[in-house]
Amino acid sequence: MLSLTALSVRFSILLPLALSLNLLACRTTENTDLSVYGGREDYAIMPRSVGLVQVTNGVPEKHTYCTGGFITDRLLLTAAHCIFEGTEVAIVSESEPFKGKVISSNNLYVNPEYEKKSNSNGPFVDPTADDIGFVIFPPDTAPAHMIIEIAPIPPKVGDGVQLVGWGANRQTGSNDIINKRHYGRNKIAKIDDKNGDKIVLVGITFTDGAPEDVNNASAGKGDSGGPLFNDKDQVIGVTSNIGTLDESIYSSEHKLMNNTSFYANLHAPLTRKIVDAIIAQYRNKESSKPAAARK
Repeated sequence: MLSLTALSVRFSILLPLALSLNLLACRTTENTDLSVYGGREDYAIMPRSVGLVQVTNGVPEKHTYCTGGFITDRLLLTAAHCIFEGTEVAIVSESEPFKGKVISSNNLYVNPEYEKKSNSNGPFVDPTADDIGFVIFPPDTAPAHMIIEIAPIPPKVGDGVQLVGWGANRQTGSNDIINKRHYGRNKIAKIDDKNGDKIVLVGITFTDGAPEDVNNASAGKGDSGGPLFNDKDQVIGVTSNIGTLDESIYSSEHKLMNNTSFYANLHAPLTRKIVDAIIAQYRNKESSKPAAARK
């Protein structure tokens, strides 16, 4: 039986506030450039992906630093490295009921396997496959149209995928990346079974001046924690980190395609056990009753 202990237990709903604090962007293990590669700014496609901002002393910061999505009415799935003890996380969205207000929580759960690998004093062990965490909100926070379905079938190499993230996209400075959401597509290049079945995409690398290559998009800073969808709009992974391939091994026509992005695979056996266990613990039994019975 998995022990699912949240890091802290406080919720709050905040009215819109002046947003004036410094940029806090999600760290990646291999590349720290402010960039999401390819894709386009879009709020109509896959609106269930939400941006995350940190809240400090009751005030939300100005810039989204990670991405996430609700997998139940109260469980927001994101990357483990986006949350840590003492963090308060608020939602940014263009969709109701979140548009125009900031809803926050510091009730967090980080995959213990990720913490164990990340904090190990021994040889480096890739924690990407275990890079999942949850922000836990009060019951009925997310309405049905904002809840993401986990894919029932594991992904495989060559499958088409959809990327949605709130990171910087084709921008040169942090002042131009305030709460923007971007969409792109790609195909799974590899499922790395030597590193916990992590999912690997290969996509476009350039930002400003690059073509709007929606079909060869890959993730970047600020997209961490975002859901990776299959072609049926079901989530199969969580955005973890990015890196750059060695251009010398590619011919000139592939120079644009030298960025990798890596995802925790929600169908990796241990990851799926943890996801299922925390869903079972925080399932909102009340929401399944008729409204009259809940009064």
